[in-house]
Amino acid sequence: MKRTRCVFVCRGRSSALAIYGFTLLEALIAIAIAAMALGALARAVGQGARVAAEAADRQQAAIVARAVLSLGTFAEDYLRVPEGQFPPWSWRVRVEPHAVVLADATRFRPDQTLSAARLTVEVFRQGDADPVFLLSGWKPYRTAP
Repeated sequence: MKRTRCVFVCRGRSSALAIYGFTLLEALIAIAIAAMALGALARAVGQGARVAAEAADRQQAAIVARAVLSLGTFAEDYLRVPEGQFPPWSWRVRVEPHAVVLADATRFRPDQTLSAARLTVEVFRQGDADPVFLLSGWKPYRTAP
């Protein structure tokens, strides 16, 4: 009967027959590195999903703001109803009167002005205090304020 010896690699010395593999410390380090990489990947995917949801919210809020700005023809139309709701959105309109000088008319009549208002539509998610979207536009007054 022939006997075979199994010699382990010990203290940096090699022998005729050695058993190769990973030590427990090497396996633990590899697992720790993999866990950190997976954690970073999960964080990146979660952040990407949050950014996509915020972009979709801003897009919906922009549609609401454009709809509100197109509801009236004259500035007085917004003074009657300065705020409202399109669930899940709330909106508010600020009306700031201005006298706009008509650039082309100054050659003929230098005192030619137009009574107009700068409208700012703020769109909020219901229950939030900070606006998600702001849109500004100009509307003329039907009669001078």
